[in-house]
Amino acid sequence: RFEVVYNLLSTRYNSRIRVQTSADEVTRISPVVSLFPSAGRWEREVWDMFGVSSINHPDLRRISTDHGF
Repeated sequence: RFEVVYNLLSTRYNSRIRVQTSADEVTRISPVVSLFPSAGRWEREVWDMFGVSSINHPDLRRISTDHGF
């Protein structure tokens, strides 16, 4: 139902990585927050707005919507 696309940049290794996968409210994606800490907020927003959750995300809590959304 959803197409999840990560466009990642490593300035340390001077390389770009693009990861594309399909997901829905049931399928969980692997988080990249341990490798790219700035992705944590994005992964939280995707979960909050669309219901696509990450496996073992360290801080998966609502970021944009109310609990009744």
